[in-house]
Amino acid sequence: MPLNFERALGLALVATFLVACAPMGQGPAITPAPTEQRADGPSAAPSLGATGAVATFPLRDKPWPQISFQELDGKTRQLSEFKGKAVLLVFFAYWCQHCQVELPRLQRAIADLKPANFVCVPIEASLGTPAQVREFATQFQITLPLYVDPLGAAYRAYNVRSFPTVFRLDADGTVKDTHTGELPPEQTGRFVAP
Repeated sequence: MPLNFERALGLALVATFLVACAPMGQGPAITPAPTEQRADGPSAAPSLGATGAVATFPLRDKPWPQISFQELDGKTRQLSEFKGKAVLLVFFAYWCQHCQVELPRLQRAIADLKPANFVCVPIEASLGTPAQVREFATQFQITLPLYVDPLGAAYRAYNVRSFPTVFRLDADGTVKDTHTGELPPEQTGRFVAP
């Protein structure tokens, strides 16, 4: 059977799913290159695994890419509405096991640290429906406002390759840090209240 574009794309999506959301502690582990250990260290290629690598992306120290996304009731929001605040931009998938751990952990850290002039913007970026995202929020007791990216434009603008992917944006509109995969508990505070 010849490998056409649609079949190749389907196989690539399945492979990405298996790597990014394999059951925790099982499945393939992709370890980061030594230069990816610190966001303020040397530049390296982005990490494609969901193993907790601090990835370096071309967006680091550049202006936030402007994106729009939707509240669960369908109202369109713009990232620019949050300019002047530190933003924790979280791209997640409602079906991703790592995200099911990450979002409750971030919510607890925000409640504990109470960062000033800060907003968390979690965007479901796997084309999940508002109903699926509401069910996710109920199941994992998420009270943060959750958003959807119905066309996938937001995650493409930030070059997201696996879930969860977290970006720390500073109040002046610059991408300061990013992390692909579940944030280790000891790094969560650095992203919530740097």
